[in-house]
Amino acid sequence: MAAATVANRPGAHELLETMLQEQKDYWIDDYGLVWDQYDEAFTEPAPVHALGTLIHTIEAYMAAAEATTEPEWLDRAEKMTAFAHKVASKNKWRIPEYFDEEWQPSLEAGKLCNDGRRYHEGYVTGHSMQLARFALQVRAGLRSMGWTVPDYLLELGTELFERARVDGWRRTDGAPGFSTGVNDQGDPVPGEDEHQQWVVCEGVCATVAVRRAMLDDGHRISEVEHFEHCYRSFIDYIHDYLITQPGRWIRRLGPHNESVQPAKSSRWDVYHAIQAMLAIRVPLWPPTAPALSRGLLDHPEEPAPDKKSWNFFGLRG
Repeated sequence: MAAATVANRPGAHELLETMLQEQKDYWIDDYGLVWDQYDEAFTEPAPVHALGTLIHTIEAYMAAAEATTEPEWLDRAEKMTAFAHKVASKNKWRIPEYFDEEWQPSLEAGKLCNDGRRYHEGYVTGHSMQLARFALQVRAGLRSMGWTVPDYLLELGTELFERARVDGWRRTDGAPGFSTGVNDQGDPVPGEDEHQQWVVCEGVCATVAVRRAMLDDGHRISEVEHFEHCYRSFIDYIHDYLITQPGRWIRRLGPHNESVQPAKSSRWDVYHAIQAMLAIRVPLWPPTAPALSRGLLDHPEEPAPDKKSWNFFGLRG
């Protein structure tokens, strides 16, 4: 909806404002984070929090901040990344998938999710890659407002990326690819060791984000060669194994890149693929849709801070 607002679609801004008010009324919890789901009567939240929900809420709030010019939503997104840093920094930069109602890690709580989503026993490498990118986008968003940027955001982005890369990117009997789920030792979890399209797409986006953040900080090209190598490796994998013809991608493969059934596509795969293809061509901030609307395609360098584009009235002191 934020993208539709940026595109100036009829009624989009009003609907976005309604949705954001519902976030405040129902979804934001006492910790400044978000509930995962409610009961069918929409009266009580389920006593579970999922990492995937937290991650996509960070993404949604960044988009909302840009579409509404309200820094409040970027501020909320930063609080969520701070929580992720607190958890990951104490767990060798791996983040559990599920938490109980008090935000304590709990695999059992994950079994309470009743909306048909997949249950993961391991750490999901693609979620770490997403969160790495979002941490760096939050950082870039704060810089665009001229706010002081917490040091932990760069650390979170780089450490999550490296941990997920080392754990997930591997060759199984010579077959490259990202393992979807890993255990506490960084080894693939049986049954979660398939190579999913969305995971490598998030690997592409994360390595681009770390590289871009370093370049925007003034690092030389020679200092980001590692990330350029990672980018080429991930893109080559997509080209060699996932794209069957222009516009058609394979959703998932086995750990040896063998065909897996069922492997039907979904709209979520399109979302990940589009962002992976655009990542190197747009800046970290603003988010993708407003970056395109502003004519920033193929201008990935950090734009100058623009405080005048933000509505600071009534925000924190």
